[in-house]
Amino acid sequence: AGLPSDPWVLGAWLGDGNTDCARFTCSTEDLPHWKCEFDRCGFPIRVVVDRGTCVQFSIAAKTKGTVGMPRSDSGPFGNALKALGVRGNKHIPECYMVGSADQRMALLRGLMDTDGHCDTRGTASFVNTNRRLAEQAHQLALSLGIKANWQERHSQIVNGQSYSVYAVAFCADQEWPPFKLERKAARARPRQASKFRYIRRIERVESVPVSCIQVAAQDGLYLVGKSLIPTHNSSTITFAKTIQDILASHGDDP
Repeated sequence: AGLPSDPWVLGAWLGDGNTDCARFTCSTEDLPHWKCEFDRCGFPIRVVVDRGTCVQFSIAAKTKGTVGMPRSDSGPFGNALKALGVRGNKHIPECYMVGSADQRMALLRGLMDTDGHCDTRGTASFVNTNRRLAEQAHQLALSLGIKANWQERHSQIVNGQSYSVYAVAFCADQEWPPFKLERKAARARPRQASKFRYIRRIERVESVPVSCIQVAAQDGLYLVGKSLIPTHNSSTITFAKTIQDILASHGDDP
C-alpha cells in the first residue's frame, strides 16, 4: 500500500516516541541499531538529549523549521504524524492495518523493538497502558497468522493508585521474527506452536432466519471472527442442504 511513512519507523514512534512530536527515547546501547535502521528508512537522526544510559533523539529535518514549531517536528515524518492524526493520540491508522503482509510485519517489528519483550522461552509480549494501541497490536499479529493472546492486567503505581496495562503475547518465530533488534530476535525459537484451533465450548442458540453467501474468491476462502480463522464456502454442502430442505418439505410423501 502507498503509506505516508515507513511502517517500521511509525511502529517505533508509537512505542517509544514522544506523543506530541517526532522524538524518540532509547538506551545508549541500542542507539547504533536505531541509527542504522532510521538511515535505512531514509530518516537520519540526531541526538538531542544524552542522559548517559539513555538518549533522546529526533529525526533530522531536511528543511528549515517552521516558526513556532520545534525543529524535530518540522520534517517529513513530523508532518506525516500530523496528517495521520496520531500526534497526541497514539494509535495505528487504518491504512497501516490493511497494508501488505511485509508492511504489517515491519509495523509490528517497530512496536516490538520498542515496547516489546522476548523471554528465554521465546515468548514475545507487547505491553502498553494504551488499550487502543494494544488492541490494534493484537489485531495486527492476528492478521499475520500469529496465534496471539490478549490479557488485561492491573498494576500499582508509586502513590498507590491502580491502573491497567494490556498485554499481547505470542511465540516468536525464528523463521519470521517479530523483531529487528538483534538482542531480542536472538531469543526467537524454531516454530513449535500448534497450527490447530480448539473448540472450547458449544452453546445452543435460538434459530433465526439466515441467508447463505458466497465470497468472490475462486477457492471460496475467507477469514472469520476477530481471530481471522480461515474457512471457505462449499458448494457441495450448500446444494446438499438445499436438496435436503426440499425433500424434508414433502414429509413422508415420496
